[in-house]
Amino acid sequence: MTLVSTDFLDALLTNFQAIFEQGYMEADKQAQYKPFTLIVQSDAAKEVHSWLGAVPAMSQWVDERKIYGLTPQALEVTNLDWESTFGVDRNTLADEKYNMIKYRIQQLASRATTHIGGQIYKALNLGASAKAYDGVTFFNDARVDGDSGTLDNILAGDYSADTTKIKTALRAAIALMKNYKDCRGEPLDLSPDTIICNPAYELYFREALLPSIAGTVSPYGDLIKTIISTPHLTSGSNKDWVLICSANVLKPCLLQMRENPTLTSLDKPDSKDAFMKRQLYYGVNYRGAVSLLEPRTAILVDCS
Repeated sequence: MTLVSTDFLDALLTNFQAIFEQGYMEADKQAQYKPFTLIVQSDAAKEVHSWLGAVPAMSQWVDERKIYGLTPQALEVTNLDWESTFGVDRNTLADEKYNMIKYRIQQLASRATTHIGGQIYKALNLGASAKAYDGVTFFNDARVDGDSGTLDNILAGDYSADTTKIKTALRAAIALMKNYKDCRGEPLDLSPDTIICNPAYELYFREALLPSIAGTVSPYGDLIKTIISTPHLTSGSNKDWVLICSANVLKPCLLQMRENPTLTSLDKPDSKDAFMKRQLYYGVNYRGAVSLLEPRTAILVDCS
């Protein structure tokens, strides 16, 4: 039987932390939200992301430079605390039954990543009611930004459970996004490359992107490189889907990290819970927040 001493638990925690960090790095590499999410580090309780307006277009340099002020639009994002914790019977360590704890630690690492992804997809799910940095709902059919003209990023219709209708929606949504302009009336040259949908409709989208003739390339499949299926997208009775441009510098989503996910513990052998209940605790916690960012890089296909 192992002696459950402070030195033993310190060494065990060091091992668990290595397992957690490895698991988190692997899960983070595979996170599907990263290509369309701007990830920024925070050093305060909240951040105000200012100057989110358009950068001036290039122009011929004839005499002096043309100086433009950036549009004073801002997005305020407050960091939140998140955690997941499980308890371990002290006898489990005394009897050297570590493997199941190791697996739970790996699950904590995975849970941290999937939680962040879930928050991002839920933010998109609420985009028709959540405000963007300009004070207008993120998904809106009447947004105007300076000389942009109408920036309609909602396409309404029955476009979810039929491959022909999906293709019709793609043609319309692609044309919408490619015609978006900045606040000075300059074309942004955006091109959608990602579809986010509910799992109930994933196969319809995969079928829609297949070429009609074997050995050829579908124009839809050539343009749309990624299909992300997530149960967090539930608006419109699970029928709504989102078309994303992930190549732009400003993304549709923002992930603000104050403290990265870290494995922590309350596992001292002389702690009150260890003494009274034989319980030791291991958990993950992080500080951060998710927000919607650039409306021009996402179109909601509203099938409700």
